[in-house]
Amino acid sequence: MIKKLPLIIAFAVSFNFAFSQAKDTFNVTFRVSLKGSNRTINSNGLRVTGALNSAGLNNWDPAGAKPMTLLTPVSDSIYGITIKIARDVNQRTDAGTSIDLIPFKFINGNNWGNGTTDPTEDERGLDGSACAISGGNRIFSTVGKKSGDVIVLPAYVFNTCKTVNATGTNDLTTVKSLNISPNPVNDIATLSFTNLSNVNHTLKIMSLTGQVMRTYAPTTSEQFKIQTSDLAKGIYFARLTNEQGEASTLKFIAQ
Repeated sequence: MIKKLPLIIAFAVSFNFAFSQAKDTFNVTFRVSLKGSNRTINSNGLRVTGALNSAGLNNWDPAGAKPMTLLTPVSDSIYGITIKIARDVNQRTDAGTSIDLIPFKFINGNNWGNGTTDPTEDERGLDGSACAISGGNRIFSTVGKKSGDVIVLPAYVFNTCKTVNATGTNDLTTVKSLNISPNPVNDIATLSFTNLSNVNHTLKIMSLTGQVMRTYAPTTSEQFKIQTSDLAKGIYFARLTNEQGEASTLKFIAQ
């Protein structure tokens, strides 16, 4: 029994170390709009940085953050990115402590700005209890979230506490598994989804500038055939809307 004790101790130490290293991971979609912010997008793109604890990212490093992509037509100006964020399991609480409240900022460019209206600017001037804590950081909460959960944050207006109606992710409560295939499209693509409530949905094809190129009649069908042969090559958006006025937008490329 005495000879086996070191082995038991080693196992216990190994188990405790592994447990302490266990992670909750969340897929967090950050969204931001320049519409109403009196800003123009920097040539280096919009980015998000903060205490994100994500593989491949350095915390609070704008230059190391990946540029966000346009989720909606330019007329809506909503950009977004989904980041997998990790949190130690043994730090999980349900009390809304600082561990669960993760700070972040949006950056217009790839470096910290100077607090003016320069094209390259951060949100260090941000204030307001609706979206900021000490230091002017935005926050999101993981209270009550479990590993694997998807968190979609509001689409904030850059450097303000305002939000805008965003259609860059699936905001339709009547739909799941929304997809366009193939993408890019050479001639015909199929927009498919599961119609959870068997309600009518309307589809509009829009250009980057928000021009409606084509409108499909309301239907309870779970598929729309999108013809692209008469469209100029480029990026377009398929905006699906239900009877309640909820909408979701997918981006596709016509070749």
